[in-house]
Amino acid sequence: SERPLRARTRPGRLSAFDRWLALQPRPSGALLDVGFGVSAVTTAELAAAFPETRVLGVESDSTRVEAARRAFPALELLAGELGALTGLPPLAGLR
Repeated sequence: SERPLRARTRPGRLSAFDRWLALQPRPSGALLDVGFGVSAVTTAELAAAFPETRVLGVESDSTRVEAARRAFPALELLAGELGALTGLPPLAGLR
């Protein structure tokens, strides 16, 4: 039987990665936050850290995406499996 996923999304969860990413050359493509989870807070933090870069959040659970769109209306959030999405912009990185 499949083990249920544990909710790990919380503010600051990826802050160490974001600090490292901020030290890298500025991305020339979009940044993609794959599987943002219960809340798009990690996507919002990434967008705040890189305001000049297009940031997209992707989550396979469409119910979560709908809730995240209400909570973070300024974010670009997509529902679906990463491999099945079409029309994505050139990517500078995945998180």
